[in-house]
Amino acid sequence: MRNYFDSIDIDPLHMQSVEERFSQVMSLAKKHHVLPEDLYAHHQELSVK
Repeated sequence: MRNYFDSIDIDPLHMQSVEERFSQVMSLAKKHHVLPEDLYAHHQELSVK
């Protein structure tokens, strides 16, 4: 497993971008008291109102 992980190239800028998006998703989920996977449906509900 370690050899597999060592062979993966990770672009630091891409990784930072992914971490920022993840943080935003988690923050929005907490703000709206929903699970992260339910954010899209929650957004749709709010858009209808």
